[in-house]
Amino acid sequence: MNLFEIIIKQEIAYQVTRLEQAKSALIGAPEGRLKARQRAKEVSYYQVINKREININGNKRLVQQLIKKYVNKFIVRTASINIKALSKAEKLYCSNDIDNIFKKLPKSYATANKELLKNVKSATQNTFLYSPETHIHNTKSGVKVRSKSEVIIADTLTKYGIPFEYEPLFEGRTEEGKRMNPDFRIKCADGYVFIWEHWGLLMEISYCMQQGKKLNAYQKHGYVVGENLILTADDDKGGCNAQTIDEIVRTKILPHMGY
Repeated sequence: MNLFEIIIKQEIAYQVTRLEQAKSALIGAPEGRLKARQRAKEVSYYQVINKREININGNKRLVQQLIKKYVNKFIVRTASINIKALSKAEKLYCSNDIDNIFKKLPKSYATANKELLKNVKSATQNTFLYSPETHIHNTKSGVKVRSKSEVIIADTLTKYGIPFEYEPLFEGRTEEGKRMNPDFRIKCADGYVFIWEHWGLLMEISYCMQQGKKLNAYQKHGYVVGENLILTADDDKGGCNAQTIDEIVRTKILPHMGY
């Protein structure tokens, strides 16, 4: 399920809730509608029931109730229209995400694609940096990574058949002369190269300063945030959104892979 499908389901649920709340609020609402006339120095309010106008200037609560009645009737009308339109859109919508297409491939195409992926070196690991004490998380490609968030990124790339290098040596250095090893480097079919950094310790000032120095080096070597430099980060609970990772891969990387 992609982002649009999730959003449309959430919006339908929201409109249903609004509809039910508005209908409930209309129970016991006062009769008629509100009418206001501008006088020389003030506004006069009337409750109109069957064309009969009753002056309600001294009853502010009734004025408010009539306004609320109108608002809730408007919500009932528009929410009903919205639910119908959204439900139709949800029914007609056909996802053309690569993952969804692959799931629906005819048998011959699915078999051929599976065989082609067998011959692709899906991932490589920098053995000089590898340590069994720090690289404790397994990925589907066989590469061992440092965090669960990196597992999500690696497995998403593998799911789409995108080769990657984990912690490769970068051609540049920081201002201090330190070597750099990006989390992921992705060399696309059209020659485009992505660097992907996932930050997990942004709650620590020293870590943020270190990443800032790396950003400076990436920029100097032609890697621009939002273009060929992808940045993601853990939230304050130490997790990352798998759906966001999937969206990044589909929208930014897959177009360079010939899909």
